[in-house]
Order: sequence, then C-alpha cells, then structure tokens
Amino acid sequence: MVDAQSHDDRRLLRSGALLAHARSLGDVVAALRVTAREIAGSDGIAVVLRDGVRCYCVEEDAIEVLWKGQCFPLEACVSGWAMLNDEPGHRSPGAHPGRGDARDGCRLTAGLRQPASACRF
Repeated sequence: MVDAQSHDDRRLLRSGALLAHARSLGDVVAALRVTAREIAGSDGIAVVLRDGVRCYCVEEDAIEVLWKGQCFPLEACVSGWAMLNDEPGHRSPGAHPGRGDARDGCRLTAGLRQPASACRF
C-alpha cells in the first residue's frame, strides 16, 4: 500500500527530474505545466514571465484557460506584484470579477538576481 507521503515524494521527484533535464526556458515551462498543478493540489496553474515592465502569461493548466497569451503591466496584476516585491503574492476572491471560476491564488517567484517569473496556483 502506498501512503500519501510517498505519492507526494514521487511527484516532487518527477518534477525535479524534469527540471534538472531542462535545457531551455520552454523545457522549464513544460515541466512546470505538467507537474505544478498536481503538486500544489490546485485547480490550475499559470506560468508568468517578466518582460521589462510587463509580465506575460506563457502557459496555463487549468479548468478554464483565463490568461495564457496575455500581457499585463507588472503593477496591474498579482504575479507582477510578486515579481516586483520578490515575495509571494496572494489574490483574494473577487479580485478579477467575471474571469471564470478563479477564486483565489498564490504566486511564487523565481529568478537569480531579481524575480523573472511567477507561478500562479
């Protein structure tokens, strides 16, 4: 019998292996797309990249795709805020009324010197 902890460990190992073998930004985005939602236990994830003073949603795995392909000023969205402030961001229910069934979310940033991306759960 496999317990929940060993199942979680396998998910993390799979994600780590995919990321370790990534040779391009596209590989990293693909690895996040196929593993982050399951690891977080969320209804969806979005991978958001910084592009100067804007952020761009490059990938999404969700019940309903809401943001993929769209750009926003960093100050106009929580993922951008998380990148600007180099800390997790949180959106409360109702922050984007009328945008599907997204109720709340957490954004985690990544980048060596300054956050260059965010993953929304």
